[in-house]
Amino acid sequence: MPEDKAFIKAFWEKAMCPIRMKDIANSRDPLPNAYTGTRTAFESDHDRILFSTPFRRLIDKTQVFPLEKKYDTIRRRLTHSYEVSSLARSFGNDLVFNSPELFPNSISPQRNIPVVLATIGLVHDMGNPPFGHEGESAIQYWFRCRVEDNPNFFEGFSERQQQDFLKFEGNAQTVRIVTHLQVLNDLYGLNLTLGSLSALLKYVVPSDKVNKKEDLAKGKFGYFSSEREVVAEMESYTGLVEQRNPLTYIMEACDDIAYSVLDIEDAVKKGVISYADIISYLKSENEKEADHYISEVIDRTSADYGNYSGIDDLSYHELNDIAMVKFRVYAINTLMQSARQSFADNYSSILRGEFKQDLLKVCGANRLSKVLKTFCYRHIYRNRDVLGLELQGFNTITGLLDIFWDAINDCEDKGDLASPFSKYVFERISENYRRVFHHTVSQKKLPEAYCRMQLMTDMLAGMTDTYAVTTYEDLHQRRK
Repeated sequence: MPEDKAFIKAFWEKAMCPIRMKDIANSRDPLPNAYTGTRTAFESDHDRILFSTPFRRLIDKTQVFPLEKKYDTIRRRLTHSYEVSSLARSFGNDLVFNSPELFPNSISPQRNIPVVLATIGLVHDMGNPPFGHEGESAIQYWFRCRVEDNPNFFEGFSERQQQDFLKFEGNAQTVRIVTHLQVLNDLYGLNLTLGSLSALLKYVVPSDKVNKKEDLAKGKFGYFSSEREVVAEMESYTGLVEQRNPLTYIMEACDDIAYSVLDIEDAVKKGVISYADIISYLKSENEKEADHYISEVIDRTSADYGNYSGIDDLSYHELNDIAMVKFRVYAINTLMQSARQSFADNYSSILRGEFKQDLLKVCGANRLSKVLKTFCYRHIYRNRDVLGLELQGFNTITGLLDIFWDAINDCEDKGDLASPFSKYVFERISENYRRVFHHTVSQKKLPEAYCRMQLMTDMLAGMTDTYAVTTYEDLHQRRK
């Protein structure tokens, strides 16, 4: 219908806003040919992420298993991010070439939709602290303990400001990195387009408005109080006020597909499970409740396995590896095609902000997705190596928070009279983070204690696994 086309055109021209925060601050228009030309504004965003220091640090941040010389092909956060980015770009290519009616020509969708999806696939885990999600839990635990020991710990804080730390969220830290912390020559961070910024905002509310029952996009918080003004500008220009960018649903589905399938492949490579284990589990679940999508993955993978098992030259480990490659291909393809159909089926409600679920939960292959995630939880994430890494990460992070908190307060309260140890610790904090900290304090929009806490969590979240461990060992030894 004509009005539908008009609505779609108006929606995407706002959602794919090429304006940057620095453009707004300097009252200037975005560069001409933002959607076309040799390099579009959104292609520039992709490269800004790709070449950034925080992105490179993901090479030494845990996905599931600790990195070992014996298993040097095990995925890290960097590998995972590349894979999510690849899946998201493929999803976008499928949409713009096979369903061109979904996007207006005015935004050059064949160039810009896939690249924005690739960008948010790259950046989606950039704010995660070391040691995976256990790092988030350790930070939250540390703040809870401080409040239990001192009920006035958050004195002068609003409820939102308190929840920023009590529910510390890696997704919000990602927004902080790209908008403030990754300093180039000013305080605008990577200065991404507001269109890309809206797409990487996985959760759309601040920490005091979390409501998972109302909307999955409000199940966690998406930004800290310190980034509220940036998000407000983004909402104003894109029209997405507490509403997810449609592309975020796609990236989220690709992220879920990647970890639920590829974590299994890593577990097989590491010898935690075998190909036979996952196929046996799928067959068992399929017997309980027959499912077309599960059957398809079992049948196609088993057929290929039968063909290769007759080759005498293949060892058990080689056969296991080949079988898992085939499993990965068929499982990902099945889930991707189903999620793509789910996006098309729910397209109108997604654009209008009425869609409150995720694509995999409402797609045809939802049971396959659920079964794979359950298998991962039962047989991989509870593995001794994984639990051991989580314990090491927990102890390291809580120990570092103790040290950095004392040092920051000592240096800020006493200046030159602070202890030599506190000065040494304070100097270990990134100059970027300290510059942003002092600027934020000077603005007096947030309590100074909030700024100090954020300086501490900025430093912790930016560490790699190895750097966190070696820094804690160094500081713990020097403090004695």
